[in-house]
Amino acid sequence: MAAFAEATRILFKIIQTTHHLQNTAASGGKTIPPASLQRKMRELATLVRPASPTEDTMVKLAGNALNWLHTCMQILEEHYREILRQLTEKLKRIHLRNWPEAFQDMEDHGHSTPGPAPEPVPKRVASPETDNFPQKPCTNMEERRVQENRGTPWGLGN
Repeated sequence: MAAFAEATRILFKIIQTTHHLQNTAASGGKTIPPASLQRKMRELATLVRPASPTEDTMVKLAGNALNWLHTCMQILEEHYREILRQLTEKLKRIHLRNWPEAFQDMEDHGHSTPGPAPEPVPKRVASPETDNFPQKPCTNMEERRVQENRGTPWGLGN
């Protein structure tokens, strides 16, 4: 039974890590980065404030912030891929004997232990991509660019 419990913990970690990998996979720029990294990228883009900024300078600062974000996404993707590889190797080393019986025991225990009723799954979740949310007024050029480029990969220009 101990091997089954260990395998269950590893499988849970694999599910978690796969979820995180899907949220951070930077391949092709099709994954939208986590909101926390997007906020930091916007902060980084506006951190340096030249006295008389030119359009070229502002583009370079925004490009620097975007490069930082892309590098973070690559680091996280490599990290989660390595964790998945380690967990998979660990799972392969576990020898499960009589796992159908152990699984049935755990399932029976789950049915016999009353807990809170599961919350109903909403049929449709509102999101900025599918709904027309009112946009807050722009306070600077960078926010205007972000709002204008909404819907492009990572919420940035093409």
